[in-house]
Amino acid sequence: MPESYAALFAHLPDHARFWCYVADRPLADAEQTALLAHLDTFFASWQSHGRPVTGAARVLSGRLLLLAATLNGEISGCGIDASVHAVTRAGAALGIAWKTGLFVVHRERDGVVAVTPRRAFKKAAKAGLVTPETPVFDLTLMHLGDVRLGRFEQPAADSWVSRVVRFGTVAA
Repeated sequence: MPESYAALFAHLPDHARFWCYVADRPLADAEQTALLAHLDTFFASWQSHGRPVTGAARVLSGRLLLLAATLNGEISGCGIDASVHAVTRAGAALGIAWKTGLFVVHRERDGVVAVTPRRAFKKAAKAGLVTPETPVFDLTLMHLGDVRLGRFEQPAADSWVSRVVRFGTVAA
């Protein structure tokens, strides 16, 4: 895997909440910088029931927006909603739409992050175009510690994809 996640958001604990947003297209460097600046402004005043939340963001591979946050106690639903609204506003300001969970986010052979509809990914797997070794991202992880343990990006055969996709080749 091209990324090391062990030191991701080093100032936050393993129990910090984690979210991943998938951009509808690759983001230029200037867009990534602007997106993170928008979110830094939000993080400076983010609260959950009046308690300050410590949050951070990073853009991974020009396509994935990673957020992590912690406070003393759980972040409330209202606090989480505030972060969703901040990400949505920041994306809208830059013309970025965020993909839903109906896609498989994976790395292509050249290392580029791809976002493929599940049905198309299943067909590609059956045809041998994606393999059990294809790195797949798990967007359902909720804690930073799981990311640091290597559960965020795994070979397809070791990931959630293995429960819904059959790999093989199509007979000629």
